[in-house]
Amino acid sequence: MDKIEEDDILEPEARSDIQSITSAKPDQPSVLIPKHLQFPPEKNREERICDFLLPYQVESVAEMDEKLETIIKHLIECANGKDFQFGFLYWNGLLEDWLELRYPMKRRVRARLGAFYYNLACTPGMETRVTESVIKMAVVLIKSSRLDIRELQLEWEPLYQLIETELFPKQRATGVSTVYTSLLALAEVSNPYYPPHTAGAILERFLPLLDGSDFNSVLATQSLLGLFLPLQNPRPWLPSIFRLWATFQSQHWDEQWLELLSRLSVKHVDPASSDPRLADLIEAVTAGESYADAVRRIVDFKEESPPWAGVQKDVGIYTTKQYAFIMSQCVRCFEVPLGFKYSQVASYGAVEADSKISPRLQGIVKPSDPLESLSTIIVYSMYEDPEASESRAIASLSRLLTAMETFFHPSNHGEWSSKLAKFLRHLAWQFARRWSAEAKIDCPTPGEWRLTARIKKQFVGLLSQYLLMSMFSRDGTTSAMTQQALKVAASLEPTVMIPPIVELSVAALEGLLETHRTTACLAALSAIIGSMLNSTLYPSGARNLPTILDLLLPGIDPSDPSKTMHSAMLVLLALSKIKISNTMPSDNAQGILNLERPAIDDAEPSAQQDIPFDETEPSTFLSDWALTYFRRVLSFFENLPEPHGTKEKTGGKVEESTISFLVASFDELCKATAPELFPTMLDFFKDYICDNIRFNMVKTVGLIASSLARGFADPVTIRTLYPLCDRKIKAELEAGASSIHTMSTGTHKSSDLALHWFLTILIGITTSSGPFLLEFRDDILSLLKLLIQECKTEKGYAYTARLIYAILRALLETYPDENRFVNPEEWNSAAMQNSHQFAWGKAYKVTDVKISWHVASHAEIDFAMSILEDILVPIIENIKQILSRPALDHDTKCEFVKLCTIAKSTVSGIAALAIATPPINPGKQTSDWGESVPNVPEDLPVYKTGMPLSPNDPRHMRVREIREAVAEMLHLAVVQLKVFEDTIECVQSILGLMSSLLLDYPFERGIYDYHKESYKFSQTLARVTKFQKEYPRIVWLRRAQLLHFIRLKTLTVTLRRSQTDDQLIHDLSQFCVSSWVAIRKSAQRSLEAICQLYDGTRAIVLPSFLQCLDPGTEPDKMKGALYVLGGKSFPRFCLLRPEYSATYVLRLLQCQHCEKSSIQALVSGLLYHHTIRMYETATLHNSLVSVGTPKAIENLERELFTHSVDPASSAVIAKRVSEQIRRRDECQKSLVADLLKIAREPSTHWKYSQNASRLLKNLIRRDQPLDPQTTLYFINELCESDLPAKRSHGIVAITKILHFIKLRTMAGGSSEVLLAGKPTNPLHITVRVPSPCDEDFEKFSTVVATPMKASPQFLLDKLTTGWLVCGDLKAYRPPPDTEVVVWDSTSEETLSIFRASLSQESFWKKLAAHLSQEQSRDYLSLSSISIFQIFRQDFWPIVLPTLEALIEDTLDRHKQRAAGEIIGGALRATKHWSLQAQNVLWGWFESRLKSIYDSITPDSLGSWVMCVDYLLLGRDPRRNQVLVDFILALETESHSSAFDASKAHQFIGSLIRSITWPFMQPPIEMYWDVYWRAIDHDYLEVRNCVSSNLQSLTEVQASPSFPSVTAFLKACQDPALDDKPLSIDSPLTIAAIEKLLEDLRRARETRLPAQHGDQEYDRCSTTILSWLWSSLTDFLLPVIYPFIPRIIPELVYMHEMTDNKELSLQAHTVVLTLSCVVYPQDLADAFLAILLDLSKTKRWKVRLDVLSILRAFFFHQLQSLSRQKVDEILQSLCILLGDSSPEVREAASGTLCAIVHCSERASILQLKSRFTQILRETPLPKLRFENGVERAGYQATIIKIHSAVLGSAALVNAFPYDVPAWVPEVLINNICSHMSSPTMISTTARNTLRMFKKTHQDTWIEGQKAFSPEELATLNDYLVGSSYYA
Repeated sequence: MDKIEEDDILEPEARSDIQSITSAKPDQPSVLIPKHLQFPPEKNREERICDFLLPYQVESVAEMDEKLETIIKHLIECANGKDFQFGFLYWNGLLEDWLELRYPMKRRVRARLGAFYYNLACTPGMETRVTESVIKMAVVLIKSSRLDIRELQLEWEPLYQLIETELFPKQRATGVSTVYTSLLALAEVSNPYYPPHTAGAILERFLPLLDGSDFNSVLATQSLLGLFLPLQNPRPWLPSIFRLWATFQSQHWDEQWLELLSRLSVKHVDPASSDPRLADLIEAVTAGESYADAVRRIVDFKEESPPWAGVQKDVGIYTTKQYAFIMSQCVRCFEVPLGFKYSQVASYGAVEADSKISPRLQGIVKPSDPLESLSTIIVYSMYEDPEASESRAIASLSRLLTAMETFFHPSNHGEWSSKLAKFLRHLAWQFARRWSAEAKIDCPTPGEWRLTARIKKQFVGLLSQYLLMSMFSRDGTTSAMTQQALKVAASLEPTVMIPPIVELSVAALEGLLETHRTTACLAALSAIIGSMLNSTLYPSGARNLPTILDLLLPGIDPSDPSKTMHSAMLVLLALSKIKISNTMPSDNAQGILNLERPAIDDAEPSAQQDIPFDETEPSTFLSDWALTYFRRVLSFFENLPEPHGTKEKTGGKVEESTISFLVASFDELCKATAPELFPTMLDFFKDYICDNIRFNMVKTVGLIASSLARGFADPVTIRTLYPLCDRKIKAELEAGASSIHTMSTGTHKSSDLALHWFLTILIGITTSSGPFLLEFRDDILSLLKLLIQECKTEKGYAYTARLIYAILRALLETYPDENRFVNPEEWNSAAMQNSHQFAWGKAYKVTDVKISWHVASHAEIDFAMSILEDILVPIIENIKQILSRPALDHDTKCEFVKLCTIAKSTVSGIAALAIATPPINPGKQTSDWGESVPNVPEDLPVYKTGMPLSPNDPRHMRVREIREAVAEMLHLAVVQLKVFEDTIECVQSILGLMSSLLLDYPFERGIYDYHKESYKFSQTLARVTKFQKEYPRIVWLRRAQLLHFIRLKTLTVTLRRSQTDDQLIHDLSQFCVSSWVAIRKSAQRSLEAICQLYDGTRAIVLPSFLQCLDPGTEPDKMKGALYVLGGKSFPRFCLLRPEYSATYVLRLLQCQHCEKSSIQALVSGLLYHHTIRMYETATLHNSLVSVGTPKAIENLERELFTHSVDPASSAVIAKRVSEQIRRRDECQKSLVADLLKIAREPSTHWKYSQNASRLLKNLIRRDQPLDPQTTLYFINELCESDLPAKRSHGIVAITKILHFIKLRTMAGGSSEVLLAGKPTNPLHITVRVPSPCDEDFEKFSTVVATPMKASPQFLLDKLTTGWLVCGDLKAYRPPPDTEVVVWDSTSEETLSIFRASLSQESFWKKLAAHLSQEQSRDYLSLSSISIFQIFRQDFWPIVLPTLEALIEDTLDRHKQRAAGEIIGGALRATKHWSLQAQNVLWGWFESRLKSIYDSITPDSLGSWVMCVDYLLLGRDPRRNQVLVDFILALETESHSSAFDASKAHQFIGSLIRSITWPFMQPPIEMYWDVYWRAIDHDYLEVRNCVSSNLQSLTEVQASPSFPSVTAFLKACQDPALDDKPLSIDSPLTIAAIEKLLEDLRRARETRLPAQHGDQEYDRCSTTILSWLWSSLTDFLLPVIYPFIPRIIPELVYMHEMTDNKELSLQAHTVVLTLSCVVYPQDLADAFLAILLDLSKTKRWKVRLDVLSILRAFFFHQLQSLSRQKVDEILQSLCILLGDSSPEVREAASGTLCAIVHCSERASILQLKSRFTQILRETPLPKLRFENGVERAGYQATIIKIHSAVLGSAALVNAFPYDVPAWVPEVLINNICSHMSSPTMISTTARNTLRMFKKTHQDTWIEGQKAFSPEELATLNDYLVGSSYYA
């Protein structure tokens, strides 16, 4: 780093101080300051740019810094002037262009610019569009890994406040946007820059908000913690994460914790991340202390303290228990159907819990892949464990993968397959990422924590067995992800991965495997070919290539496109990494490495360097193969179907894709071919094209010719083929080819075929042949003139146009001369002649790449100018002559189309010839940005682009003149359009030429996107790790090309319209409304692109399109205008420009004169989309300033060295902004008046009136006094309109108006409050909520128990704290007895209109009538609440008669719903009334409540329950004391009907769900016993209510309520409690369990069969199952943990009630789901003990059920079961193998097989010995003695033998895809020896052998090696007809 750069980094005082610290003592080095505490140095930025790859001189870093400062200066000026809508966004776009050039920005500038954007993004009240753009740039700036927290510290609180406002809007808030998703993304990337010392404040802010009774609160709190919590020091809070995780169940919950832990795991492989000194340092810096002073104070120079050790624990940063918990929780992510019929059983509860999330809260849940997070945790927890033989993380991973091994096999395919493959891919990717990061010199990870070669080999070896199975999947997704994993794994350990894949692939290509396995092997080879051919990584890979290439030739098969594509892809990838020459590489090695010998790591260095090819291959193999492949490709093309359609497609999508792959592979073949082979291949191609002229190969032969020219990059191609093509083309023209005038595309005529054939070849060979074309300059010009003159058919002159275009591009464009895999000097070196195999697969750093570019020479430019002068200029004159004629015949029209087509290609060909300069005659001075942006174009950054002609070149003016001549000719053609009559082809040709002239600068449309995608594709193919620095050369070539086109793209910024351009744009706009649909569509696409390219285009053409909407306009013209106005550009433009917005809307609303339905549908669609895009207009938008913005601007200004911010410029900008706001307000005021007139006009069609209403509703604004006329209109619409939609608009508008009046009143003149919509209630106070264990809780309880009439100290409406941690809470003082509210004085006129209307009883009658008519609605509107909030009790007497009438009509459910809406709105609004007024309303309600309740019918019950829910939720129950007392007094037990009983319980359920924990104790005590007594209620409806309410009562008792965050964190520090949930076991719950179990046992013992009627046991059981299932599918699952161990036996017994199928099935589902839950260790042990006890029961069906439950339980508790518990399970299974029931024995065998397969490999030998000993000691007896007497104990002996055979079968079946060393012995001695035993034994033996054969047939080549010849013979003897094993 040079001196200047260092000075740029540090403040002057910091600079000198740090220098003094580090150099105070000559003998004391600077290492006294740890590196991670030093201020990050600025690295040499010159080394980080890639523009040295370009062939022309580009800007230096200093020059780019100066341009950046210009942009920053203007950004600051716009920010100071509050011009965010236009000027700021304009310069922000230029900053995006600067960043796209990939120049490194100074670290300090990036940090301060990022802080500037971050603070702007945190500004409240900014327009959504502006906020989105600011956030997007902020993310780009601060997401860079080049910054760290020492350079950039951000404040978290401003962003959180903004997120809170957006994420939790008021219930009646309107205009709610989705900008919160962008704010959350900003928080995510900003997290690394939140200071570590703020973690405590963040926890104090968020943890008290977690309400365990509200899942939305739970997820929101978790998401906010994940976004804002600094990760530097997780020790204080990490254990609490696991406690919280164990408390709730949800997929989103799991995913977000996993994502947080994955980030922690990655971060803390660097111990410096958690150094407390760094946290102290950052805290000091954020407090204002200089960095140097902070370093001096914090770092102790005198004492040598030991280095910080980090936060590593047993497994990574986790304890053993925590890590086991993580692994156990993630098992259900894979959804493997272990022991079940369905795969979703394990995750069903979590998925169902997620369904309870509100739609808006779903946006806060960070989308993440749990499998990626899990793999990250696993990989970053790996390190060498000195106490174990392998890493604990790898051991845990091995257990997990082994347990799921069978699900990787393609025969066991399901929805889990793709997840398993994705998991393997993530594992490989993350391992490679960490491995490459730790290979860096400056890697901060300590040596003992790093990955080692041994870990790498273990890891890849572990993955390989599963990848080799998954690669054969028939599912495309699974296969693709497996291939990606194979690529990474092969790069890590090629000796492990490559040999088996090559062996399988060779067998597949030789036809030994099924077809789909062949394509799978080809795909796998394609994935690993890069590693295989990398001579440095895998030296022996080269020797395999000849065999593979030879076997690929038959894969080019026209009858099998899939195999052809895979073969071509493999050829492409292989040839892109090698050189093909006449001789094989030299053989210097002493021996040949065996493919099966993986010990390459141990080989001698010399042997690793010189790995020869197979000696049996001929020396010219590669050259011979290349020519053979060439023939094979041509043979494939010969068998293609003939082309069809205008685009000459050959066959369908499959054929087209196959052609693309083959051509691409041939392209690579040409690039890899050595120069000595060029003549041979060209001679072959020359002979071929002369002897074979085919219709179906016209297109492909041109592509092949192009590949030859581009790949050889040598004049030999054009010298060989051009004379032939020239001679053949002239001969064909002389023979009359293409002599008939046509203008439409058709098939190739036989007489023209040869001409088209050689024209296509000529086009191909001109590709990338710029300098070589000069040799044939005169011949080419002569040929072009001849072609233009003689070609008259459409195909003929179309090919001619393409030829001119190809020539011009080859001459003028900047492109690499060659695309080989090594640099040109290496390719041509002597070393590459005989030893080029050592360069195969070579990868380059960007600094090592050398590119030979084609740059247009003077001679080439002159050649191009000659084409313009000799071709284009005469064409222009000829077209003018044609246009001068009064009428045209057919041939002349064809000639016109031909000339336009050729001119279009010529114009496109010179797109990159000359830089566009400011026009001599500028176009109309207008801008799409409103007024012109200040200092544009003077300060616009201009970048070097390497364009051939600069303005100083005299040829530049000539090009400009020619373009002007083309433009004038086009305008003339448009003027003379009538001469073409109805010939659409002529108009299309004009339009095409016009589009090319206006748009093809500096390159054609689509070219940039093509190069961008090409670069991304090549990079993706070669990328193995995120930090990869070396890539194949082709990646850097494509990156260089992309950089060139990025620079060209910047030229469009300076593009300005001329008068001629304006003329053409106007002409194009006329084509947009043409009567021809094809013309319209094409012109509209071009106009859309022109609007993006030329500033001011929209403003120029918009009036003409609006004029087309006038009455009397032709329908087609009107339709065309509507399509343009509804495109991408114009709606947004009109929204931003208020003067156009008003005109746009009004013109659309005046379109009712046209009767065509299609036009009316278009108008409706445009109005609808315009309305929903409208944002609320407010002069306050963009006017506020966030707290940190001034400081951020000040800091950023300090980084400007060549420019300074001009306050005068900011003042001018501010003045312009003020004027824009004034004009916008005037336009909107006028628009509102016009809309009111249209909406009220009787002649207005109802659809247009409805659209006007919708627009008026959106134009209501909060920053100005509410318009009285608008208010009056909506009140009338609400009462008088017959249209439901207009009434809906009316009520929404009224609610919005009243809400804004309230905001304006409460804001007190504060702009921020008004914009944010967060007024402060005068009655608001803050109270501290104590924990039940606090001393003052009793006092708090007394306060909350004080009734309203006793004037309590405060009321708690929304209890948002206290469930987890107690904190401060927003409370309210009781309302006064009387109050006088003075509403916003500026809205008094509007309020007067409301009072006048609402005081009429007719208003309420009409409103009630309309509410009662909404028959399709099944929810409460509650729209009247705003009315009662504002006007209090004023209108209650007027409303009452209407309301009473509604209540009385009990049979009409819609009237009952309307009554509930009015009552709910009024009672909910009483919160804002005086106490006296409240008492009046509640007194009436109390008098009517009993009659309302009694009159409720089944139809109206839902409405009234919703009304009760609405009244109770979020309100202190003392506010609703009348309703609460009524519900508490409801009878719960003695009812005459099921409906009456369920009605009462539903009301009680509403009360239980709504009352928060401080008020809950009385209802709990009251209803707990009631509901436990009612579980056997006679009515099903009541039992459903009982189970639901029991769940609510259980959950409400689970609140832990810690007194403080500190107490919570302290309680979580005990490692023994890491897997324990935080919920509290209630004494009531514990007591209820015993009573429940006793009642169930009694009822079961007295239960009669189902035919005797409904039984008490069945009723109790269904209620309990319903309750358990509700809890299992709820987020607060741990509340039932106390029940689980005790209830399991009863659930199993319920399953045995087969005479009640519903009960049996439900019990089985519940118990299986319970077995998949991940429990705390003690609960898991208790669960297991219950299962093992049940396995000893006398009921064989119970024992059978237990086995399936045990299997699932073991799988999900695999990571946490102790060795002792596993031994108990195995012992129990061995006992069950000898069970008297054969079904149990078989099931025990299957369970033992699954458990052994899962993890218990260590127990195999012990089990084998046990079973072998039983068989050895228990000979098979005869059934009877010789005297015929039956032998005693015979059956017991048979069962004992059978148990041993079953056990042996379980061991064998546990390894379905490999053959361990002990298997042959068990298989032969224990299984085969019993093939003739009694039936049950022999059947088991035969089934075992049959399954062994089935599962091992794919791997039998390897598997048979484990058997001796004698064992193989024995095995074969026992398998009848099994010649497979011979």
